[in-house]
Amino acid sequence: MIMKNNLLALIFFSFLGICCLPLSTQGNTDSTGSNPKQIHLQLKWLHQFQFAGYYAALEKGFYKDAGLDVIIDEGGPAIDVAERVKSGTASFGVLASELAWKRSQGEPFVVLAAIIQHSIRAIIVRSDTGIASPADLVGKKVMLTQNEYAEILSMFKNEGIQKEKLTILEVTKDGNDKLLRGEIDGINGSIANQPYMFTQKGVPVNTIRPINYGIDFYGDCLFTTEKEMKDHPDRVAAFRQASLKGWEYALNNREELIDLIVKKYQAIGSREQLRFEADTLYQLILPNLVEVGHMNPGRWNRIVEAYKDFGFIDPGFSLKDFIYDPIPKPLGELFFWLFVTLIGLSSLASIAIFILWAFNRKLTKAVQHKTLDLVVEIELRKQQQLSLREREEQLAFVLKWSQLGFWDWNLETNEVKRNPY
Repeated sequence: MIMKNNLLALIFFSFLGICCLPLSTQGNTDSTGSNPKQIHLQLKWLHQFQFAGYYAALEKGFYKDAGLDVIIDEGGPAIDVAERVKSGTASFGVLASELAWKRSQGEPFVVLAAIIQHSIRAIIVRSDTGIASPADLVGKKVMLTQNEYAEILSMFKNEGIQKEKLTILEVTKDGNDKLLRGEIDGINGSIANQPYMFTQKGVPVNTIRPINYGIDFYGDCLFTTEKEMKDHPDRVAAFRQASLKGWEYALNNREELIDLIVKKYQAIGSREQLRFEADTLYQLILPNLVEVGHMNPGRWNRIVEAYKDFGFIDPGFSLKDFIYDPIPKPLGELFFWLFVTLIGLSSLASIAIFILWAFNRKLTKAVQHKTLDLVVEIELRKQQQLSLREREEQLAFVLKWSQLGFWDWNLETNEVKRNPY
């Protein structure tokens, strides 16, 4: 009997130990039970502070602690980030709000986190041209890439400026030089880079930002594919969590990351430029106001509506399954049904309590009425008995002092008996 109990205890605690394993150890092996393969993160551009959180996650061991072997691939003008992630060359990538548009085109992308809460994109114009607002660009030459179309054109629409009033050119490799030479009037760029670059060349610039005209798109977002989600859900969760931890570290240790980017990643900019970029991005990521990586479905819906307005997205498109839920679906469903059940039980309990209260109130009133009636009846009987006693006493007094009496006549026996008082 003792051996049997010990065996049951061993089985119970073994099962409990398995259930309590952290997620980072339960899902980091493939179907063969071996360590996960090397995974790639594809950046959208050359190495710079814009991707500091991922460098921190790698160099500080956050990916390794999560059981992940990660390689960060540099981007650039010749790199198609979406295609590399879609093909599986990279498991994860970095793009911005155009992810919603790509999803509408049938690309199986899932957005995991919005790192930059407010877009870094703007139209860069030379300060000496006097151009300072969207209205000043009517009839001017503006270079835009396809990814920026919806965001920039929505800004013009909000200002009542039709697309036909603009001269839109495709961005070329020498676009910045053309702006310097005055061959174009504006070019889409980043407020974290171009203003510093142009100022260093002796040409101050203005930035015309969509957010200042009612258009608030997300900046850089981390994303993956539905296939990666389906095949490696725990790996996706672990990579996302480690990346966000890296971003929190990078934002709190900016100088350390600048040193790392300069020494190990050979950034194209100087330390001063990286510092300008870091300070600008800090104000757009807003780590003191919102959790790093936070996404609002309502903002994504507004972004989609902007794309729909310009015909980039069909009216019937839905964001279903596009936004990643950090809570595993089965657990989320469990909490949902548990919540529904608790609400149902609470409602039933409330109804039962109300019925019992109403019944008790009715019963209390009935008892009070009955009690009152009984008190009245008792009081009436007392008054009647008192009145009868008084009459008897009066009668006795009259009989006594009048020397009269009375007779009892028994009709059955015909016997008459006198009773003097």
